[in-house]
Amino acid sequence: AIVEVKTNKISLHSFSQILGYSKVVRPQYSFIISPSGWSYFLNRLIHDYNREDILEYYDGRKILIAKWDVDINTIRYGNVLK
Repeated sequence: AIVEVKTNKISLHSFSQILGYSKVVRPQYSFIISPSGWSYFLNRLIHDYNREDILEYYDGRKILIAKWDVDINTIRYGNVLK
């Protein structure tokens, strides 16, 4: 698995970086997580332009973009970009 953690909002640049890693390594799971969530532009690309296909890195495997809840030390399941 690849797990990348960011302190700032997950940007298109950050997403592109993990997408590249995932396409090369082809891990079973790939996550990018931040307590700050993700950027407006990343959200817009995936939701407004319906580009969920960019999350896929290999044969049906998709990158999970999630917000980390620092209070309970886990992913906020209501805050997953997919």
